[in-house]
Amino acid sequence: MNTSTSKSPQAAAGAGVAPPRLARVAKTVGGILSFSSLALGSARFYKVSSARLGPGAFMLSIPKVLGGSLAPFLAVAGAVGAAFGLSALWLERGKVPRTAKRSRLGGGTRALGAGAPLDILAGLTGATLNAVHTQRVAASRGSFAEAFGADWQEQIPPN
Repeated sequence: MNTSTSKSPQAAAGAGVAPPRLARVAKTVGGILSFSSLALGSARFYKVSSARLGPGAFMLSIPKVLGGSLAPFLAVAGAVGAAFGLSALWLERGKVPRTAKRSRLGGGTRALGAGAPLDILAGLTGATLNAVHTQRVAASRGSFAEAFGADWQEQIPPN
């Protein structure tokens, strides 16, 4: 007869306590979505100049083009990443954080103990940047005649 009081992760999940693996997955997925949204959303704030950066400067324009064209999806990805970060915080509620060992390289965000809160901040910032960009691009900028002149119809050649 087994009198062990330890519960398996499946039993713990059924009892209302989430297994630590679920929180780790939420942090990982939330971090990937949040920081991807932030990185590609902030790429439009740097200038690419081949005179200053040399012949390989066109490689820096690739993230700018991707960030601009995928801005609506990146806004959603940032919000979803922040939601995953919130769920990771909720899943880890009541846990006392272990003291992180300091490595020579700093240990990243895990050593800071700021994994999920940093994911939330990055996700909300990336979602905001991309949503503002999408709104500015989609905003109406006047009529067709203002852009191409009052006689734009006369400029079209007949068949």
